[in-house]
Amino acid sequence: MSDSGAAVVERDVKNVLRLIVRWHCRLSHVAAHTALMSVDVRDVILDAGRVVKELFDLESNFENRVQDVSRGSDSPNTIK
Repeated sequence: MSDSGAAVVERDVKNVLRLIVRWHCRLSHVAAHTALMSVDVRDVILDAGRVVKELFDLESNFENRVQDVSRGSDSPNTIK
């Protein structure tokens, strides 16, 4: 292999590594601002219906709070 071929490979490796690091940083930033909820698989196995109901209740409560805030409501559910 010639010297110019080795230089191209090294440059390509550096560029790819730079892109990977950049992608990882962006992904990390998004993850830092994304709410997550953990659901224990054992709970799902024991009572999937209860877990699903709790998730839907949580979503419904969150939507109600967002609507309260957007209306400027002084209800106890308003996020301060």
